[in-house]
Amino acid sequence: MNWKDYITEAEEILEQNQLDEKMVRKYHVEKGLKKVKIVSDKPGYRIEYDDNHQPHEVKITKAEEMHRRMGAKVGKLKHNKAREQALRKKSFLKRERIHLDYDKDVPELNTRREQGETLKSDKKGWLKQKLQNLKDKLMKDIVKV
Repeated sequence: MNWKDYITEAEEILEQNQLDEKMVRKYHVEKGLKKVKIVSDKPGYRIEYDDNHQPHEVKITKAEEMHRRMGAKVGKLKHNKAREQALRKKSFLKRERIHLDYDKDVPELNTRREQGETLKSDKKGWLKQKLQNLKDKLMKDIVKV
């Protein structure tokens, strides 16, 4: 094989590889700035930059795929946990804003309060009301008999 044949063969191989590779520029906003991210549209491939900062496609290995899956799982758990905590905090702040106390034992007491009223005073009132209801019920039974 002479030098000219070697070069033409190398050019053909390069052209074939370039046709295989299809890198797409994707735009996204990060901290208020428009950024460009180059991604591969071939499944199972990722973009890697060489020493001259030129992107090219690289096949994702099985080990890397496994690590990515594990990382995604952990990330999902962390994201959901943080989301739950934020929602819980938000609900407490909402209740605080409208002066709404919360009592798990007596859910009927979860009503709007004026400034300065406490849950204890409501509990006392609730117990008095319960006692009054029992008295009324007893009186009705006595009157019927």
